[in-house]
Amino acid sequence: DKPVLLQGGICDGKSADFNSSSNPWHYKNSLANLAPDFTLIYCTINDANNSVSNSAYFTNIENLVKAVPNSNGCLCVGFPFDTAKNLDGTIDDYTRILKNIARDYGWFFIDCRSFLGRSYSKANASGYVFDTYHPNASGHDAIATNIYNVLKEAGM
Repeated sequence: DKPVLLQGGICDGKSADFNSSSNPWHYKNSLANLAPDFTLIYCTINDANNSVSNSAYFTNIENLVKAVPNSNGCLCVGFPFDTAKNLDGTIDDYTRILKNIARDYGWFFIDCRSFLGRSYSKANASGYVFDTYHPNASGHDAIATNIYNVLKEAGM
């Protein structure tokens, strides 16, 4: 009856990595067996940096959400950054895709940029930056607080 947190990730991953059956964290091999009560998918900048098309991004993220049986969940847009991909609207496109998938599956949605800032420069000026890609302790605290609020709203 105690909550258990299971975490998996891929360093330098992108949503297309989830389609590789050789990956030990491949969703078809693990999520159905784990059957989590709540799933949080934190989407960062790797897809944008790898120029994943909107249609491929949608398909990959939707397939990941569909692979989690009977789970409540939350999709998150991660830490902001300053690159051409942010400035050309790619992240805004991905955000719309994530919002739509979350709505379609009854999941929650968090845009971390709404409280960290929409750019690396803003996050840095607000004191949330560790390096050019990652939040510091204050940034992690802000993210955790917002995730906590979503979990609380979900009755967890």
